[in-house]
Amino acid sequence: MIWKSLMGILCMGGLSATNAAILMINDASQLYDVRIEIGCVQQECSGEAEITLSQKGRPQVFQKFSTTQLSFYLPKHDQSDVDHLLKYDNQSGVIFGDFNFDGNEDIAIQDGNYGAYGGVTYDIYVMNRKRQKFIYSAELSRLTQESLGMFRLDPDTKRIITLNKSGCCNHTRSEYEVVPQKGLLLSREYSEVLMLSGEEVEIIDRKLVNGHWQEQIWHYPIKQYHEIEKQ
Repeated sequence: MIWKSLMGILCMGGLSATNAAILMINDASQLYDVRIEIGCVQQECSGEAEITLSQKGRPQVFQKFSTTQLSFYLPKHDQSDVDHLLKYDNQSGVIFGDFNFDGNEDIAIQDGNYGAYGGVTYDIYVMNRKRQKFIYSAELSRLTQESLGMFRLDPDTKRIITLNKSGCCNHTRSEYEVVPQKGLLLSREYSEVLMLSGEEVEIIDRKLVNGHWQEQIWHYPIKQYHEIEKQ
């Protein structure tokens, strides 16, 4: 599993009205226990929040974070697992994962809905082994601001994948490589565009090969394209 959503949640304090609830999350991370202080009304928690990490088995605070806009719903029943393949309308408040493929667990903390089409945006913090703390990554955070919610990870190709769209009929998937000491490199863009006629779909696949962009374009009748998607 590349990352896990909020789960194993223990709430202290009544939630029938707005309360400063304390949420303890013990199995969202392999290395850390998470404490969240946030206001909740029944099953909905939102607004300013403080997130505190402690290393498993140690009572001391490892690092604290704050956000002006965290928002999520508490599970109505005990959940042993939560869908971690994020959808546009199903994004967690706190996410752990190795976002830069360096072998260290990183953390993403929701900071509002400022992405494309009101998508969820995140502050991304990556682990700095020398400093032994999480450091804010403007580059990774910006990806969530410019696309539809939290990015996805492909552990096989070690690429970060973002989804975006323009209107109803132009959908784009972008892939980024993490270049050590340099940052993110856009290495592929795959677009599906419904033509103005409404009868044809244009597929554009752009790949960066040896520093040069190579582009392939296909056109499919809309009925044939739907059949291809089903395969």
